[in-house]
Amino acid sequence: MSFIKEFLTFNKRERNGLFILSFIIVLLLGYNYWLSYSERNIPQPDFSEFENSIKEFYLSNPENNSLSNSDSIPIIDSIDASKNVELFVFNPNSATDEEFIRLGLNKKQIKNIRNYLEKAGSFRFKEDFGKLYAIGDSLFAILNPYIDLPNKETYYTSHKNTKEKKEQERFDKPKNQKPLLELNSADSLQLLEIKGIGPAFASRIIKYRNRLGGFQKVEQLMEVYGMKEEQFDLIKTQVKVNPSVIIKININSCTPEELKNHPYINNWNIANALVNYRKKHGLFKSIEEIKKCDLVNEELYLKLAPYLTLD
Repeated sequence: MSFIKEFLTFNKRERNGLFILSFIIVLLLGYNYWLSYSERNIPQPDFSEFENSIKEFYLSNPENNSLSNSDSIPIIDSIDASKNVELFVFNPNSATDEEFIRLGLNKKQIKNIRNYLEKAGSFRFKEDFGKLYAIGDSLFAILNPYIDLPNKETYYTSHKNTKEKKEQERFDKPKNQKPLLELNSADSLQLLEIKGIGPAFASRIIKYRNRLGGFQKVEQLMEVYGMKEEQFDLIKTQVKVNPSVIIKININSCTPEELKNHPYINNWNIANALVNYRKKHGLFKSIEEIKKCDLVNEELYLKLAPYLTLD
């Protein structure tokens, strides 16, 4: 007990210190109470003038989403479910107020659209309509499929591809391209102007053309003696043929000698077989009738038919 009593006993100096400390604590509590009371009674600042300044700034700039002139700036992010909403394809540049109302827009939103058109002139892309201050993201997502305007990214990608394609076509087009030479009417000097044809080949081409009666297609150049694929690939892009000038053999009046001289027959047996068939069965009524001769197969018929006539 004496130990506890001694511990709780203060001398004069210690009692003075406790008194001063208690006074300071009471003083701080009172100050804190007074401060909180004063803050509750301080008037709140008026930001209305600042908000009006911001609004006037946006209204003066069509690029800043063309705000309406209403007292408050509405951000409406959905269609009014209470209305009889009808979704249809529309162009915001030409749609009427009635059409906007049918789409579920209110008067403030319509006024926002009209302000934009008055200041900016028109909407070029769907994204321009979506940037309007009165059209929120959710509403734009609903209307986007029905807006009759191009998507900005798709528009520029498409035009870029078209431009690149035209540039590529212009690049690929040979400069100062010469007109194609017609093989059935060309002489040896004209043939020498073709890259890949020398004097020897010019002579061979004309001789083979005369035996055929004319070229029916460019690929027949491969039948000219000595013509190789690499050479033909070079020549074929420089020439063309006119099949209408081919000299044909009258199958109803020709002699075996005339038939035998044609490159696709070049055989007395076939020539005689055709003439003998005509003598036995009468005049050919169609070119296809030559296939009735045993020596004329389908392959020979297809090659020979363009060079035969009944008249």
